[in-house]
Amino acid sequence: MSQEHGDWVEFAVGTLARVVEEVRSLEGGGWEVVERRAPGFREDDPEIIRVDKVAEAIILNAIEEAGIEAIVLSEEAGRVCIKPSQPSSKFPEPVYVVVDPFDGSMLYRRRIPAFWYSSLSVYSLEGSSLCAAVVNILNGEVDFANENGSFTGSLVDGGVKDVSRMMATLISNLSEAYLESYFMKPSFLYPALGRLEPLFRRCKFLLPNGGPAGWADVAKGRVDAYIALNEPATEVFTGLPIAERAGAEVTTLRGGPVTFKDDLSATYSIVCSNGPALHQEILDVLATCEL
Repeated sequence: MSQEHGDWVEFAVGTLARVVEEVRSLEGGGWEVVERRAPGFREDDPEIIRVDKVAEAIILNAIEEAGIEAIVLSEEAGRVCIKPSQPSSKFPEPVYVVVDPFDGSMLYRRRIPAFWYSSLSVYSLEGSSLCAAVVNILNGEVDFANENGSFTGSLVDGGVKDVSRMMATLISNLSEAYLESYFMKPSFLYPALGRLEPLFRRCKFLLPNGGPAGWADVAKGRVDAYIALNEPATEVFTGLPIAERAGAEVTTLRGGPVTFKDDLSATYSIVCSNGPALHQEILDVLATCEL
């Protein structure tokens, strides 16, 4: 991959390209349960399948091989500290790496080819975003952000081609807006419909996905707003910088700031929208909801 987008993007996209190659080599295998999550963490989805661990192992190994000193926050392994035996001169400072190795496990287990993603982001120890990348495993589309903006392209031979800058839509009215929020698990579906019904009734269309890809969907204009409801850190901070660097508005459901923190047990409820006008209309409606 060209270094024109920076060393961190080169590392992130190159690593995710390896994940895509390995997952595709499984040819639908890798769906058997190999582990269970610790009690109290992701209790709505307690089983870890082999594809999750395969993807995670590639990312953890890539961090070590690149000589990056990192605190890794991952959906499967939890909080892992990596201190490489041969530190890199390219990446001299310790960082946080936030990982959702394979997003879409429950669909994968039933061989439903939809919403399969892998994502990785890097933050300074002070909490500022250095890069973020989300890859669609099915079609090789990769969305990423650096300090200069958000971009999309296609994985080709381990690199990214046909790169273009992403920009959110200009839709400013909720009645014309496409909204995205995660509905597929009942533990998300019923709270979302109950608490956010006034908002959902006023929009034009609802897309039932979320997680890392939700932020990228706003950045590239596939949807006009994404509502993350009680999402864990690995679903939020893997993709959120992509939306922010594309000019999206990001706040809590009550309009407060959203900041990165080292806490895998925390959950986040966030509004991400294409710009200030739509964002304010969404917040006004949410102000009438019992959240």
